[in-house]
Amino acid sequence: MAGIDTIIIVIKSIYKVYEEVKANKKRCARLCERLRALESALKELKNQNSVTQEKALEITLKVVQDAKKLVEKFTTAKWYIKVYGAATGGTKDDFKVINERLQGCVQALHLTATVKVLFNTTEEDKSATHEDMKEMQLLLESLAVERGMSPAVPV
Repeated sequence: MAGIDTIIIVIKSIYKVYEEVKANKKRCARLCERLRALESALKELKNQNSVTQEKALEITLKVVQDAKKLVEKFTTAKWYIKVYGAATGGTKDDFKVINERLQGCVQALHLTATVKVLFNTTEEDKSATHEDMKEMQLLLESLAVERGMSPAVPV
């Protein structure tokens, strides 16, 4: 399972690699901005856990690792070859694919967080359930008395 901490470590390593980028600085910077937003969302999800979230985190880890490889391509001494690739469209497509995959991850993680919040039992829900159970117990006891039976033992 890909943990949130592992993904955040990879994201932070991308920030460090970005400092050494020699080409495509603006695209790499925009990618880092997106990764900062992802990092923020991951920190919020850290205390939640679900099977759906685990799968989304595994995919996110793979995308973040691929993003790191993409940024690392522009730190080598032969970065001018990468610039040529950027001019011919290959690099542009690489950034586009990574950005689209990151967007999908953010949406999946957001959905798992939203679902978790919607179905999370709050104190109000617990209180309402307890009150409903008391009312049902009283109703059952009154029905039992009406029929001449002894009331049931409270739950």
